[in-house]
Amino acid sequence: MVYPRIAPIMICIAIVISLILTGTLSLSANEDEENGILLVSIPGEALKASIVTYPQFLNKIAEYAGHDNPAIQYLSYPENYDIDVYDHTSRYIIRYTKKMNQYPGVKGGSIDYIVDKTSFKVIDARYYK
Repeated sequence: MVYPRIAPIMICIAIVISLILTGTLSLSANEDEENGILLVSIPGEALKASIVTYPQFLNKIAEYAGHDNPAIQYLSYPENYDIDVYDHTSRYIIRYTKKMNQYPGVKGGSIDYIVDKTSFKVIDARYYK
């Protein structure tokens, strides 16, 4: 199940929240008369690495759509995941982790994508069940 209209918005919101929580994001209260207050600054490379994983992530979670068990079907919606971005010397790890909201008993559902820092291509994917 792909959500083309909300996909860019969801990925940006999730990235911003993850980067704020991991301390990767720069926060500033500097006010610019023309532009207003700068709230966040996201490293472009981290954003790009996250964006290249998103279509693959959507295809993977689409496998859960239509399942008889509502707890498994919950995993088919991108808004039910948080995104963490890890910066390593030669790669980024983009981790999509199931939120514990509605179905805390559902185990697994996390996905790691390893993105090469030079080519920005997904070089590996790890699925946790």
